Amino acid sequence: MTSFNAMKVKYAAQIFSDSMSVALLVLKHLGVLDNGSEQTSISVKDMDSLFDCLNSLKLDEDNIKLRYAMTEHSPHTKILEEMKQAFQDCKFIGAKRPACLKGWQITIASVLQLAEELRNSHGVPKSLTRNLNQDSLENLFAIVRQQHGCCKNPNVQQFENGLHHNYITTITKLSCNSNCEADFTTSLSILSDLSKKHKEELKQPQKADISTTTVPSSDSNIPELLENISLTDDNAIYYVSGYVSKKFLKLHACDECRNILLDKAKLLTGEHQLFTYFKQSDQLEPHQGLLFVSDETFQFLKIVEAVHNEYFSKLLKSISLTEDLLKIIKQILHDHNFSFNLCSEDSTELFLQTFVKIRNHWATRIENKSKIKKVVNKNQKLQNVCHE
Repeated sequence: MTSFNAMKVKYAAQIFSDSMSVALLVLKHLGVLDNGSEQTSISVKDMDSLFDCLNSLKLDEDNIKLRYAMTEHSPHTKILEEMKQAFQDCKFIGAKRPACLKGWQITIASVLQLAEELRNSHGVPKSLTRNLNQDSLENLFAIVRQQHGCCKNPNVQQFENGLHHNYITTITKLSCNSNCEADFTTSLSILSDLSKKHKEELKQPQKADISTTTVPSSDSNIPELLENISLTDDNAIYYVSGYVSKKFLKLHACDECRNILLDKAKLLTGEHQLFTYFKQSDQLEPHQGLLFVSDETFQFLKIVEAVHNEYFSKLLKSISLTEDLLKIIKQILHDHNFSFNLCSEDSTELFLQTFVKIRNHWATRIENKSKIKKVVNKNQKLQNVCHE
């Protein structure tokens, strides 16, 4: 990671997240981490709640997350007051107190005072705290700078010309290296419509230059593949199984399939259900939004995950990755007489496709990130050699 990437808020949001907090608790209960990790989990959860309070973006109340409008009687005020006091009281042993803690206290106090002022003096009962940022302005400045060869300090004439250029001509995409999150609003850089001809050109798909890959033989043994699945993996698979089932049932609303896929009793008593247990216990309203799958569904997707782990890297360059993986998975299940049946063959096929597509998406993202990391490290080594 470069020093510039370290400034990105999304990386901090991933570390100080609800899922990270739950993962620490799971690893602590599995004996992977010591007892001190529980306090770390609590701190991470507190920071996640703080991020949610300062990034509310919808008016309707949500029983799962705090990213809804701040009101006089909502829990946001109490959480912000507690975090403000926590930043003031926290101590650092063997290290200097970070200056950012003072900034956090100022930010929290400002938000609380602004929300109170809007309620009492201007009749605004709800505050969307996500709008209290300057990312939109910084994004505009970044786009204007791009108009003059990424000029860091444009003069008045250059800034005016850049602004006019955006106003008159086209859309300029914000750089992916920006440390500001895309604001997804109608920014000043998007003030002109593309012509119909240009729109049609954008819709034309580009042909990928990918060579065909031979599908490897599926002579794997399921018990051997399952040996590579750890208890930590089991927790992830069970949780993701509920997510996949939720996606599938939106595509195929069937009571019979729902009864097969889900556990009506919602009993979370197994070690492979720890992550889901802590996840639902951490919500404002238990069982809200989460689906608990049956043991049959879990065992089926566990096998599919094991096969996917074995063959994904071998088929990564295949022009028909999903189709090839589905062929191998179905062949291995057939060879071992393992059956998992929903209301129809088409439904079972759709459920399997849903899992494989979601799994491919995340596996590809991880693969791309690893390649980018290698390129960054290589560039850093080249720079070091040049300076020696």
